[in-house]
Amino acid sequence: TEPTDLALATAHKGFEWVEVETQGRAAHGSRPEDGRDAIMRMGRVLTRLEAVDVDLRRQEPHPLLGTGSLHASTIAGGRELSVYPDSCQMRFERRTLTGEPTDVGLTAVQGALDALSVDDPEFEGWARPLFSRSPYEAPRDDPVRLALAQVLRSRGLPPEPVGMSFWTDAAILGRAGIPSVIFGPRGAGLHSREEYVDIESVLLCRDALVQLARTYC
Repeated sequence: TEPTDLALATAHKGFEWVEVETQGRAAHGSRPEDGRDAIMRMGRVLTRLEAVDVDLRRQEPHPLLGTGSLHASTIAGGRELSVYPDSCQMRFERRTLTGEPTDVGLTAVQGALDALSVDDPEFEGWARPLFSRSPYEAPRDDPVRLALAQVLRSRGLPPEPVGMSFWTDAAILGRAGIPSVIFGPRGAGLHSREEYVDIESVLLCRDALVQLARTYC
C-alpha cells in the first residue's frame, strides 16, 4: 500500500526518464571565437521543454490524474571556470497518463532538439531513453475495486475513486491480470527527511483491509 489518506485510489501516473546531451567545443575562456558553449546550448533545450510543460498543464485533465508534466531533474557539464564546456548532460522526467504513448517524453525532447538544429545548423544534441514505468487505471468492474468500495462505505469512509500522482506496483500487477487498487493510511513527507503516517489511520486501514480479505476471499 501507499499513503492514500484512506481513499480508494484506482489510478496512478507513470513516468519516463530521458537523458539529453548537448555538444560544444572546448576552448580557453579568452578565445570565444574557438569555443562552443554546451551549457548555453542546453539552456535553449530547457527553454523549449519548459514551453512543453506549460502546454501540458493547459490540456484537458484526466478525471482522476490531472495533466502530464515534464521537468528537469539533474544537470552536469563543464570542467574549469576558464574553459568553454564541450558537453552538458541533463536528465528529464515526464509524468505520464493512461492512453499516452510509452515514449511520449523522448518524443518531446527529440522534437526540441530537431527544432533547435533547424534554427542553428551548428547545434548538436542527442537524447536517449533511460527508464520508464507505465501509468495505471483499474477497470470499473475490477472485483477488488468494487469490494473495497463496499467496505469503505460500510465504515463511513469515502468510496469514490481517486487518482495518485506517484507510481506504484499496481501497474505491474494490473498488467499481469491481478486485480489491483491502492489503499493506505494518511501520511505526508514522501521522499523527504521526515516521512510519516498517522497511527490512527494505520489502524483504520488495517481494519478495512481485514474486512476486505474476509469479504473478497
